[in-house]
Amino acid sequence: HLNPGQIYQWVKKYREKGIIQSMSRKGNCIDNCIMESFFGTLKNEMFYGHESEFKTFSDLHRAIDKYINYYNNERIKSKTKWMPLSKFSEASMLSLLYNPINLSKIKGGHQKHLYRSFSLTISLLN
Repeated sequence: HLNPGQIYQWVKKYREKGIIQSMSRKGNCIDNCIMESFFGTLKNEMFYGHESEFKTFSDLHRAIDKYINYYNNERIKSKTKWMPLSKFSEASMLSLLYNPINLSKIKGGHQKHLYRSFSLTISLLN
């Protein structure tokens, strides 16, 4: 987690590595809460209690890569209707194609966020 002043120090490094930075306005944490939740889950499920298993940074890096693959493609929970996240996301976006929602009923930044997610999914499907 970075303080607001620290974020701008990393912008140049992000760009050099081709990383697209996601940074909400102050008080708008739509994207931040998702990542905070993910990192909390990652630490609880694969790091805490296993710290001694990671002898080098490379060991930790490989474990994180392996966990992210597991989290996206194998991990199931009731919130995702007992499907892996990748399948649940695909099914959710496909359901929007056949059961469109009225975006005008969604207020504020959530409408813009949902529209971007939907547009990205459609472009990936084509």
